Amino acid sequence: MAAFFPVDARNVLIENCHGYAYNPGNGSDYLFDLFKVTNSTIRNCYAERAYAFPLGAHRSRSIILQAGSDNNLVQNFSSKNLRLQLENARNNTLEDLHLIGDNKNINSGGIQIYSQSNDNIFKNVYMSGEGIQFLGDIIT
Repeated sequence: MAAFFPVDARNVLIENCHGYAYNPGNGSDYLFDLFKVTNSTIRNCYAERAYAFPLGAHRSRSIILQAGSDNNLVQNFSSKNLRLQLENARNNTLEDLHLIGDNKNINSGGIQIYSQSNDNIFKNVYMSGEGIQFLGDIIT
């Protein structure tokens, strides 16, 4: 398994990298996780959860931009059996995405846009398995 997890950073370049999860159950939750990362680029990367999901298993993310990860570029990114998620992420551009799901489980090939994720641009996106989920804020 490989995962990329920059935290509270800016001007990061992640290029030509692969992230894999092979363990059953909760093998890895996030393969490319940007937490409070700005003005950064993920380019020509691939993420895969390479097994069938056990019933009730937590679904992983190929990429998550979260916690104020703003003004980033994700370009030419492919994934298999994982979802892409934006959570409190703004002004990002995601282009040339190829997201393949397993067609049997939810959250395995689509996009989740969650909680104050505004003004993001998606260009040239291919998805199989599911589509886009828009989820609101959690108020406690």
